[in-house]
Amino acid sequence: MSGFNNRNHAVLLPERLARFGPVEPGAKVKVRIPTEHRSLPFDQAIWPEEAAVLRTVSRHLPNVPKVLATRRGFSVQTFAEGTELAAIWGSKPNVKGGVVEGLASLFAALARIPVDELPKPPAGWPAFGDSTGFIHCLIDYTRTRVEAPAHARYGPLFGALGFPADALRRFSDGLPRDGLTPRPFVLLHADLHPRNLIYNEEDGSLHAIDWELAMVGDPVHDLAIHLCRTEYPNRGERQRFISAWHRAVRAANLPAVADYRRDLPWYVGYQRVRSVYTDVIRSVELLGPAPTGEELDARAAAVCRVLARAWAPVGLPGSPSLGGVRAALRDWAAERSEPGPPLADLRARLRRRLAEARTAFSGYFAGAPAPLPPDGPPASASRMRAR
Repeated sequence: MSGFNNRNHAVLLPERLARFGPVEPGAKVKVRIPTEHRSLPFDQAIWPEEAAVLRTVSRHLPNVPKVLATRRGFSVQTFAEGTELAAIWGSKPNVKGGVVEGLASLFAALARIPVDELPKPPAGWPAFGDSTGFIHCLIDYTRTRVEAPAHARYGPLFGALGFPADALRRFSDGLPRDGLTPRPFVLLHADLHPRNLIYNEEDGSLHAIDWELAMVGDPVHDLAIHLCRTEYPNRGERQRFISAWHRAVRAANLPAVADYRRDLPWYVGYQRVRSVYTDVIRSVELLGPAPTGEELDARAAAVCRVLARAWAPVGLPGSPSLGGVRAALRDWAAERSEPGPPLADLRARLRRRLAEARTAFSGYFAGAPAPLPPDGPPASASRMRAR
C-alpha cells in the first residue's frame, strides 16, 4: 500500500536477512520505498533517514516498526499485524473508547523520549523551547517551499478560488504579539492520525507507523496535526480526546502542556491554511481534463470544506461559494494542456523502483514471494495494510 511519501510492500523474510534482526525467517516484513513526487514538497522532513529516528524510538516504544536493514532508496522494517485504525474509527464506539486513551498515552510516551538521543535537527532549527520560533519556522517553510511555487504553478486556480497569494503572511501577522508560550521541545510524530495507526484486535494495542516526518518541536503542534487530520464525529468527542491528551502528556512532562489551550488554535489555524495548498493541488492533480459531473461535485465539495476552514485564519470576509469552487475546478480542468502521466505509467515507475530494491537485496530475497499487487489486496482479502 502507498501513502504520499512512501510505498510499502509485504514480503516474507528470507533466512539470511533474519540473522540481522529479531524476526524469525519466513515472518512478514515490509519493504518501504520512497515515492517519486510529482507535486510540491508539502511536508517538512527535517531528518533525511526515517531509520535513524526509528532506531531511537524503538528503544523506548514497543509498538513501532523496527528497522531490519537499509539500502539506498529503501528500507526493510517489521510488519505490524492488525487493521488500519481508519477502517474502524467511526464504526466501533466501544473500540474508540479504549483507543482514545491509548492514543493519548502514545503522545505522552513521545514526550518522555530524551531528545538528545535523537539525530540533531538541521542548522537554523529553533532553540529548544522556543515555541514562537518554531511556529514561524513552520510558516516560513510552507511560504517558501509550498505557497510561492503553488501560486506560480496554479495561480489562476487559486485566484478563481479567492485564496490570496499571501495567505500565510496574513496568518503570521495575526499571531500574538507576545508570542507563544515557551514549552520544552519533544519528539513529534508529525502525522499521527488513524491512517498511520494499526489496531490489534487481540490485545487492543496501537502501532504507530510512517515516521518519516518526525521532528523535535512544540508538543502542541503534534496535537493540532492529529485534530486536523482525524475526523471526530462531534465537538464532544474531539474535546474528550484533547482532555485525554492533556492528562497523559501532563503526567509525562508537565511543562509540555503549559498554556496549551491558548496556543492550540494557532497551530490548528496554520494546519488549516497549509491544507488549502495540499488538498487543492492533490485534488486537481487527480482531476482529469474532462471530469464527470459526479466527480466534479465531489472534488468541489471537498475543496470548499478545506477553504471554509482556512477562511477565518487568513482573515478573509464571508465564506467560499460551492458554486464558485465548482466552476473554478471545471475551468481549470478544461484548460489543462499538459495533464500528468497516466496512472498506468506511475504504477510502472513504482514497479521499477521495487525491482531495483529487490535487485539490491538479490542475495537476501532469493526465493522470496512477490510483493502485494500495486493496487493492494483484492476487495475480498483482509483489510490489513502492508505496514
